[in-house]
Amino acid sequence: MAYLFHLGAMLLTLLSLALFGIFLMDLSPVWGINRPEALSADMALLTDLFLILQFGLQHSVMARQSFKKRLTRILAPKLERSVYILASALSLILIVWFWQSMDGMIWEVESKGNIYILHFFFGVGCVFAGIGVVSIKGADFLGFQQFRVSKTTDKIEHPMFQTPFIYRVVRHPIYFGTLLVLWVHPQMSFGHFVLALGMTAYIIIGIYYEEKDLVRIYGNQYRKYQERVPMLIPGVMLGW
Repeated sequence: MAYLFHLGAMLLTLLSLALFGIFLMDLSPVWGINRPEALSADMALLTDLFLILQFGLQHSVMARQSFKKRLTRILAPKLERSVYILASALSLILIVWFWQSMDGMIWEVESKGNIYILHFFFGVGCVFAGIGVVSIKGADFLGFQQFRVSKTTDKIEHPMFQTPFIYRVVRHPIYFGTLLVLWVHPQMSFGHFVLALGMTAYIIIGIYYEEKDLVRIYGNQYRKYQERVPMLIPGVMLGW
């Protein structure tokens, strides 16, 4: 039963990512980020800000070690990641389903050369995010690690600290790739700008607390990693 629950959560996660890709690239008049307006500008902005807030709170709260400890008091530890990815998928689907477009254009690139450059960096963002997931084992990212716990114990151990491939270039390649995917578009409507800005704020806040958790778990090993590898942008040393 636990395996079926996890499988359903994983499939919904993949579906939510596909829908978000269609939404963000505005490939559908129904699911696109610039779909026809349905609400007034004020109500649309409030709705979109609420959708971003619920996404950020769900990810930030459920990713904290303190929340995970409380959750595993009422659920088997092997289900913790399944619950997280299920909630994350539902949160992302809420954005796609209820997002409200807003009139106005922040920028619109017309030069074909510049459009190709933006498309190139969009692809770079996809590659960084994808390799970031694969490098930390995509199956573990989606929760299969919890199903490989010992038969004699239900305790989930933290994985050994490693810096595979792209993690030697930037500490958070998934976030870096996501930022490129959010921002490098030839057309940036006001609604898209609100989404990109809100998600960027979540990423910065999320990294701050994630880094604290990682230092708490791995200690000096992670502090030394912070000293030699950029946090978010390759080649740019940023820190708290």
